[in-house]
Amino acid sequence: MSGTLCGDLSRAPELERNMLWRVFEVEDSKSRIVNWENVASTMVAHFRNRFALYMNDSWYQGLFNKLYDRSKEFRTLWDRQEVSGILEGEEIIRLPEAGLLTFRYPTFTISESSVFAMRVFTPHEDSGIDEQLEELLK
Repeated sequence: MSGTLCGDLSRAPELERNMLWRVFEVEDSKSRIVNWENVASTMVAHFRNRFALYMNDSWYQGLFNKLYDRSKEFRTLWDRQEVSGILEGEEIIRLPEAGLLTFRYPTFTISESSVFAMRVFTPHEDSGIDEQLEELLK
């Protein structure tokens, strides 16, 4: 199911498995998100928060440099200088097989000293998504 919602991450190069990268640089992922501007701006504000903690880390610096060099949208959002320690919200995904799917998500840092985070998508209540997800599983 995650392959249907996020694309096939098992075959993607390491950088393309990063959700921030996918939101800006993987067109298939980008085009699926109906509320892209909101999702992208929240992710950049959260990345800015984490980047302040890890700006000397070569992985963070490399991701930042690549996104800033390649994506006008990333540069625009980065230059707003918004910062957020919390990454939660709503993501609306459009799939040809199921229509619009609305999820709520919190994002958890695995540990305070970790650069890894986990996002948990839960269906938006009363959206009819349960039936849509069941159809996708068939």
